[in-house]
Amino acid sequence: MSLKARVQEDMKTFMKNKDSASLTVVRMLWSALRKEEIDSRTDLSDEGIQSIILKMIKQREETLTFLRQDNRVEQIETNESEIRFLKGYLPEQMSEDKVKSLVMEAKANLGASTAKDTGKMMGTLIPQLKGKCDPSLLARLVKEALNAN
Repeated sequence: MSLKARVQEDMKTFMKNKDSASLTVVRMLWSALRKEEIDSRTDLSDEGIQSIILKMIKQREETLTFLRQDNRVEQIETNESEIRFLKGYLPEQMSEDKVKSLVMEAKANLGASTAKDTGKMMGTLIPQLKGKCDPSLLARLVKEALNAN
């Protein structure tokens, strides 16, 4: 089943079960998916849907930092539950250690040694890890590996 079909089925299920909290999040996701399809005038692939979900998660994580500063407990809990819910649509994320080993392997294969090689390494690693790893984590690990010389 495609990710889009899964979102639709979940929406129907949450409507039938009257699960308003989950239904709200699925409707926000569905709205974002439909908007992107209309804007791009194409059907979204699973990868496209995953990138939208990652964007939504990132927005909520940024919101969490501000909510924590203002100590808004109820909204913090709501945002955290939305993040957990949205992560359920993503494939299993790789551990930091696994990503680090792939970064070191790419560094050795490419002969990368300076910060100038960052683009070359990222260009190699991003297609391999798309959807399986947070891009900011990957960028940080690549930078650390190249600065370790």
